[in-house]
Amino acid sequence: ENAVSFLNTRVVRTDLGVHNYLPVFTILMAPFGLLPLRVAIVIFTLISLGAFAAAAWMTERSLRRPGEVTPRLATFLSVGLMAPYVTSCAVLGAFGLLLSSLIILAWCLFERRTDWKAGFVIAIAALLKILPGALLVYFALRGRWRVVASAIATLALVGVALPTAILGPSETLRLHQELFASAQRHSARETIFGERPKKIIVSNNALPTTLRRLLTPVDAAPNDDPGHVPFCVNVADWSQQGVWRVYVAIMAIVIISTIALTLAPRGATTTEHARILEQCRFGLWCCLALLATPLMWTHYLPLLYWPLAIACYGAETRRGGFGWIVVLATLVVWLGGAIALASPTARGMGAQIAGVFALWIAMVALSFQATRSPARV
Repeated sequence: ENAVSFLNTRVVRTDLGVHNYLPVFTILMAPFGLLPLRVAIVIFTLISLGAFAAAAWMTERSLRRPGEVTPRLATFLSVGLMAPYVTSCAVLGAFGLLLSSLIILAWCLFERRTDWKAGFVIAIAALLKILPGALLVYFALRGRWRVVASAIATLALVGVALPTAILGPSETLRLHQELFASAQRHSARETIFGERPKKIIVSNNALPTTLRRLLTPVDAAPNDDPGHVPFCVNVADWSQQGVWRVYVAIMAIVIISTIALTLAPRGATTTEHARILEQCRFGLWCCLALLATPLMWTHYLPLLYWPLAIACYGAETRRGGFGWIVVLATLVVWLGGAIALASPTARGMGAQIAGVFALWIAMVALSFQATRSPARV
């Protein structure tokens, strides 16, 4: 509907379901508006499923040991654990599968030291959905400035120059200002301090939303009708200021720990060991991106296919020790989150964000272990 409207009017609308997206998003999606709706649905779904298959293939090739030619059990395990969220993306027509493929492609290009291409790919992912743009911080911290420069150039040319040429400078500026205002309305602070934020519903499993639902008796019912039955899942009745302090403390720990582990010295290590360590560090930033977002729906979770695959490979290849126990516990929590999709109460209490946080802890454990042992994680 957005694409058809844009092709007919050259106006980017935000009242047809597409909001919290950059203005260039509708322009990039315009080709789908040339197709009948059902044809567009089939084509987009096939592209999405093909993209996820490519992501699984690229991940398997990147994580396999030198000399291995057949997929490990870990590959099938990671695909199986991600299957509920792959289904969610395919049913909704969401971009999670395509974004997951672009993120992993960017990593593979980065690993091959084709930095300009890696920057271009991660920028395209960020233009489709802002969230992957957080990964540029990882590349900056690792000193890969060509990735960052390529991404910034792509963002400027495609994200700013293209809509400016088509829509005009004033309209492009207005749309970006509107996006910024919308982001403020859905920010973590507004979620925690608002009387009943619009996105407080159980489907949103973001960290600030989950903390607000757990620690205050806020109505999380998905129905906004005046006569709806309130739905609360709180286990405490804290002040909103107290919830905010908990949120800030958690995010401070997550951000500082992620940066510290990204910058930690490798120590005495082999080339193969250093490569594995970097894979875990990139997985940390994939998890951090979802922990930091104020909106997290089920179709966002395929963005974590990379760290989930690392955890599955760790469970298969790194047996024994504390890191292995942490990884196994993480996979149990992730599986529990998938099962909990059937329960609105469990979703409201944060079953999915618990899986994201557990996956971040697994990346911390494997990264910490990798800085001290040359054994394969």
